[in-house]
Amino acid sequence: MMKISKIALAVSALVISGGAFAHGFITEPASRDQLCSSGGGNKNINCGDVQYEPQSVGETDDGFPELGPKDGQLVSGGNTRFSAVDAQSSDRWYKHDVQPGPLTISWHFTAQHPIKDFKYYLTKQDWNPNLPLTRDSFELTPFCVIPGGPIQGENISHTCNLPERTGYQVIYGAWDVSDTGATFYKAIDVQFDEIASEWKHNIGAITPTQTLEAGDSVKARLFDANGERDDLSVTLNIDSAEAGEPNLWSMALATKINAAHDTIRAGVKNKEGDVVPVAGANTIFAKEGSAIVRVELQVNAQADTRPGLTLSNMQDRYTIAAEGKTSVPVDVKVVGEMVLNAKAYNAKQENVGFGSVVVEDQTVTLPIEFWKAEEGAHSIVVEGRMRDGKTFQQSFETRLESAKAVDYDFVYPEGIAQYVEGTKVLQPQNNEVYECKPFPASGWCKINAHHYVPGIGSNWQDAWTQISGHKH
Repeated sequence: MMKISKIALAVSALVISGGAFAHGFITEPASRDQLCSSGGGNKNINCGDVQYEPQSVGETDDGFPELGPKDGQLVSGGNTRFSAVDAQSSDRWYKHDVQPGPLTISWHFTAQHPIKDFKYYLTKQDWNPNLPLTRDSFELTPFCVIPGGPIQGENISHTCNLPERTGYQVIYGAWDVSDTGATFYKAIDVQFDEIASEWKHNIGAITPTQTLEAGDSVKARLFDANGERDDLSVTLNIDSAEAGEPNLWSMALATKINAAHDTIRAGVKNKEGDVVPVAGANTIFAKEGSAIVRVELQVNAQADTRPGLTLSNMQDRYTIAAEGKTSVPVDVKVVGEMVLNAKAYNAKQENVGFGSVVVEDQTVTLPIEFWKAEEGAHSIVVEGRMRDGKTFQQSFETRLESAKAVDYDFVYPEGIAQYVEGTKVLQPQNNEVYECKPFPASGWCKINAHHYVPGIGSNWQDAWTQISGHKH
């Protein structure tokens, strides 16, 4: 039976143990930690808590290489929560294709600190990628130093001159924060183009994020310049639980692709430039002149009945209520029965909002009420805990903003039968104003179904345009 019941703050026995506010990561070429997250496409897998907080990874003492993180902990910064990113082997991490010469490096900041400088180091040509990263792995003179100053906005880019290398290398970036004794250390995994390799072009990837079951299948969809070539597709059928283990089906699919085609290869490049399938993430390469320009994966899986939670309909920003408490609604899909506890944190790492509900096998809207709603960046952390103590966690970042004066015609869903193109409604669940789109989309505005509830429903953007806050 499906169950939903409110849990009073005073009596809830299950609370989130804590949370840290994020700081920053490299978006281009994306750092190892960022590629673990949904924002980085989950191209790196089995990353533990890194997938929720790539921004917090690598924060530790200034002073590399004399001080700073210990050898073997250069990527995590010694934080055991993030130790998964310290794993190191030649096929463990997704790699960006690069060439010697100018390289643009971009950072995204979620908690802004003034910059002392950025420094970038590169592994030695003969480093061993199958040993933990240590100071001995790197040339300890930075190949690029960018002076700092105050941060202007949430993003910054600069250009460095990347030295000559071949094969797999690691760029080690250090953002030295000038108002604290901390530096953020980030690893970027890169692959230099090798003259010996005929496999030049990265056209896709096999990223095995899902455990499959007997009866499931994975299809590699191939595209040429004119579109999809279904006649060239490669399908792997899963015939046992063992074959559905993520690392194994990824390698099996890569092997099958390589057997079926001469102009593309799936796997990881070795020192000779050959592409060899591995148990884990496999990159798909094409020869010069190959007609195949893109490969996409299609996973055909039966309904997953394993416990878990997923978030949806998160907004980049929410409006602070002009009256009463500000509430941020989050849609949570739950498989199994669990208590959901959601906490909101501001930039000072203060807990400023909370919401809780018990859910069993259902998608619910969980309102997070703020007792301290102020403008600025916030982190929302949602934890689900089952009766046996097993926990699941998802998080996202957003901003709170003061309401801007915007008139509206109705408080949704009052007068829904009268909604036409240009009708403005106030959504009381998030205090935002939405405008009904022009015909023919306007027909969806007056349909009283959850899918088209402005700002909340799964298809609300088909019918509505978000305006901003409101005035009475």
